[in-house]
Amino acid sequence: MSIVLFSKTPTQRAIALIRGQFSAGQPGLWYEFGTFDGLYQDSAGTTPVTAVTQPVGLMLDKRLGLVLGPELVTNGDFSNGTTGWTPDAGATFSVSAGVASVKGIPGYVAQSFATVIGKSYRISGVLKASPSLAAFAGIRKSDTATATTNTVTIVSASNPTATDTEGSALVVATATTTFIVMQSNNNGTALFDGITCKLFDGNHILQATAGARPLLQESTFKYLTFDGTNDGMATGVFAAGTLTADMDCFIAIKRNSSAKSVLLSFDASHHFGTFDSAGGAATASNGVGASGTYLLDGVAVPGGTGTTQAQLNTALIVSAWHVLEVHNLDLSAFTQLKLSLYGAGYFVNGNIKDVILLPAQSDANRSVIRKYLGSKVGLAL
Repeated sequence: MSIVLFSKTPTQRAIALIRGQFSAGQPGLWYEFGTFDGLYQDSAGTTPVTAVTQPVGLMLDKRLGLVLGPELVTNGDFSNGTTGWTPDAGATFSVSAGVASVKGIPGYVAQSFATVIGKSYRISGVLKASPSLAAFAGIRKSDTATATTNTVTIVSASNPTATDTEGSALVVATATTTFIVMQSNNNGTALFDGITCKLFDGNHILQATAGARPLLQESTFKYLTFDGTNDGMATGVFAAGTLTADMDCFIAIKRNSSAKSVLLSFDASHHFGTFDSAGGAATASNGVGASGTYLLDGVAVPGGTGTTQAQLNTALIVSAWHVLEVHNLDLSAFTQLKLSLYGAGYFVNGNIKDVILLPAQSDANRSVIRKYLGSKVGLAL
């Protein structure tokens, strides 16, 4: 009997290495779009990307495996009557055969639970066929029990409905207590079922403005195109210290013009990946510590820890794919990460394949990640 041993390919080894760096929930992010998985046309994650040329309003961070956390809603299927839900003074609330009924002018029925500001949560629910609707009715996320602050509508209708309508959205917590609210207006009767909320952890990145979303494109591989005018994306706000004081960033990028840009930033005082032919002695990084060093396609960019915007601009040749690395970044002061959203005049005009931000790596690991990204854009590194 012969035994056949199968070894991992370089790509498989690289993916395993990257996943391993996040196996204990380590900080960072991983935006990868070899397929449509994790890409949505809207910022709420309700409409998946299904074809190239479509806009991307939400990219999910894949570093934690896109795994949902435990259920946060109590009795969201109403199998235990009205348990866990509290009506306001204007609501008539009852449950029959596992379906909740809400009526009021308006009427609100809410449930609250603890959330972490800046974390993402997947909320879903069903507005059952409701032939007695009189005006707006729906399931909403809010910071208050009457849906008055930081409200996101999960599913709704404004006219009588003959069929069930299911809705789902990815929302970012804006308070330490979040409310799920069932609402019905103008004394109409709205019927609800199947309400659920689970943590969807990760530094997911989005663009709420439809006209400022990059487009998914494809030649021999898929990538995002940023128009250099207003396209950009940003994570939710997180606590300082979420990102740490010694991190590496890898980006596969192709510039489409010689325009100046800032790749990643928090605010005007904290940014890196800044290139500008007229930048003079201004450094390519600011507010990210004194030890950040740049490599392009595995070769150190001149300047060492003081690489200038002009030096990085010269290295990043227009119309060619590159793997850009920035090592040993101090991102501990960041409370948000913005991709091509530094501000007017600095939007990226180019294509981005993948972005990986992770705890600082050994040179051997950096080489594996570099070659992996290079192989995805046709570079033999």
